[in-house]
Amino acid sequence: MDKVASFLISYWYLFYFYIMLRKKGLPNVIKKIEAETRTKVKSKRLNHSSIVYGFQLACKMHFLNVECLERSVALYRLLSLNNYESRLCVGVRQKPFLSHAWIETNISELDESKNRDKFHVFLTVSKGGC
Repeated sequence: MDKVASFLISYWYLFYFYIMLRKKGLPNVIKKIEAETRTKVKSKRLNHSSIVYGFQLACKMHFLNVECLERSVALYRLLSLNNYESRLCVGVRQKPFLSHAWIETNISELDESKNRDKFHVFLTVSKGGC
């Protein structure tokens, strides 16, 4: 049951943040996530294997072409609400120019901290002590 819930929540977050990032922009979306995360009661409602399974399946099956920013913001929100340590990072590389967003977390299947060596990080949003 947790895997189904994780899939549905992940699918919704991917859709929601796809729209919100285009309408409001990243700074406003981050402010809203931080405000909501502070006010909501946080507990580990979903275990990490359910989150991994549900989120990866939602990314594969989504009807929208969600990119790294939408995926990272949605996963950051999902992990934050379930009281997991996480860090949302956005970085750039100059030659050839490329930007990328990723999540650093203590859940090894979702951790993309290897990207820190490939990009100059210009934005980090942390939840917990990751």
